[in-house]
Formats: sequence, structure tokens, C-alpha cells
Amino acid sequence: LDDRLEPAAVVLGVEVGELTAAYPLATIGNGVVNDVVGETAVVVFSSSRGPTGAAYVPQVGGTQLTFVWEDGRFVDEQTGSTWSLSGEALDGELRGSQLQPLPVRTTLWFALIAAFPDLQLR
Repeated sequence: LDDRLEPAAVVLGVEVGELTAAYPLATIGNGVVNDVVGETAVVVFSSSRGPTGAAYVPQVGGTQLTFVWEDGRFVDEQTGSTWSLSGEALDGELRGSQLQPLPVRTTLWFALIAAFPDLQLR
């Protein structure tokens, strides 16, 4: 057993190529994690409802984006556009743009670490 988290902790497992990273959703709460897995930039959007989350390649039209959680919204720092949990720009300069989703699974820590023993905990 891996004791870095409680066995029943809800995590978002994100697959990037051959690598898997885990993000504890209760720890993130309503928020954003800008990260790099392997050599790939990743952004995780997290909502305490559920909890639930999603992961994306944070790039639109060749522009690398970084995100913050601001006033209850996901906002990119480059244009100030606001984004939904589903990765769609709702307003601002990038309105209508869609982030490329990454394969994810929301599950319990004990199940994810059993399936992917070499995963990276973030």
C-alpha cells in the first residue's frame, strides 16, 4: 500500500503518453494546477463539487496559456478569458476556443496507485 494519501482520497489520474500523474482533488478544491508531465505542459481544472476535475493541454493557436482561479472562475493570464470546467473559453479574446483534453480518470487513490504503481503524485 502507498500511504502518500489516504486510500479513499479522490484523485484525478491524468495520462500523458506513457506517464500518469495523480492530482488530489480535495487538496486542490476549486482551483487550477499548471504543471508539466514529462515534457508536456498540462493544466488541471478542479471543482470541489463532486469533487471533480479535468486536464488539458494549455495551448490555443500556438499560444501557451497559464491559468488561475479568480473570483470563482478559471481565467487565463495571457488574455483574461474565462473558461469552463469542460475547457471552453466562455468570454474574452479566446471566446469559443476549446482546450485539447487529456485522458483522465477520477477514482480513489488506492485504485489508481494499484493500477499505475509508477505514477507521479502532484
